[in-house]
Amino acid sequence: MKRTDSDSAHVTYGDVQNVASPAEIPQAVNIPKRAIAKRHSLSERTIDNLVAAGMPVLRISTRKLLFPVADCDIWLRERFLVSRRRVIAGGVR
Repeated sequence: MKRTDSDSAHVTYGDVQNVASPAEIPQAVNIPKRAIAKRHSLSERTIDNLVAAGMPVLRISTRKLLFPVADCDIWLRERFLVSRRRVIAGGVR
């Protein structure tokens, strides 16, 4: 394996070239509780509370939970996104 460019993931294998940017690498569809907690900088206990509040989850068994990344990101964004207030002459709006 020979690295031809240090800034990209351009690797030459004999006659075949593989070029992959981070955007082209497929994202995991379902991830475990520890990974979703790390992704959003939350504790696993907080994830348990969010599941009780309605966060999307796939229950594989009584102990195994998988979280659909896109659905969880949307669910969290809709409920916990902090927006900035606009300051208008005469008050905050």
